[in-house]
Amino acid sequence: MVIMMKNIFIASILALVFLACSATKMAQANFKEENFVIYELQTNQTLGLNEFFTKLLAYDIILLGEKHDETLHHLAEERLAKELLSHKKINIAMEMISTDKQSLIDKAKAENTPKDKLKTAIDWDKRWKYEDYKGVVELGFYEAKLSAANLSKAEISTIHKGAMPLNGALSTTKEVKENIKKIIAFNHKVDLKDSKQSAMLDSFVEAQQYKDRRMADVLVHSHEPALLVAGRYHVDKSIGVPLHIKDFKSKKKVAVVMLGVDKSDINASTADFVWFLKPFEEK
Repeated sequence: MVIMMKNIFIASILALVFLACSATKMAQANFKEENFVIYELQTNQTLGLNEFFTKLLAYDIILLGEKHDETLHHLAEERLAKELLSHKKINIAMEMISTDKQSLIDKAKAENTPKDKLKTAIDWDKRWKYEDYKGVVELGFYEAKLSAANLSKAEISTIHKGAMPLNGALSTTKEVKENIKKIIAFNHKVDLKDSKQSAMLDSFVEAQQYKDRRMADVLVHSHEPALLVAGRYHVDKSIGVPLHIKDFKSKKKVAVVMLGVDKSDINASTADFVWFLKPFEEK
């Protein structure tokens, strides 16, 4: 019986590995230019891939918003980073790495850490699947500059315990905070009509704002043109990092690229460009 259970367990693990590999291969097969649809939202025009890349070269900061579990989005991030690097040195900043890890990145760089040791050397956060971001991490580390751009766990803990609220003319308005709160409530199925549940979210909103401010800080003070890889809500023009960059009064030219999921992403108030990697499904 023990042997049988062990065999079932092994078979289950192998099946999961097979499914993961199959999903990756399917994504790579779908990652073809004929499946790409790119909109420039200010003009409501569609762009070819080369035209899109050429336009992005004019920006100092590119905010790239992903859906974290979408394999096609990770492939797009690597593709865009490679294209930018073929023209100039860039700084790849990542939500997935907290700024307390920057010293580890710098140390690993000084020691010429090989690829098979990089994940351990930079103490990659296990909450993020390394294989999803490996391509972008390696491009940043070996060919460009790799920057940590998020809060540490200790900083987030301090915020939840009660930190001074951020100040910003554009980024911390009541409207912005309420919109962030609604998004968090929707994603975590919290009833905002329940006063206790609603109040509980206030510290999460504050943490989100601190994260966005940290990312903006890293980007504004980058010596090289910067590419940020982050979640879609972080790069949203109406609630996220772009507002914090404006509050820094930075003169850098900023573009928001949303990696598309469905038709609702076509919205000039949230992004400058939306890049669909396969035809979206009408809802």
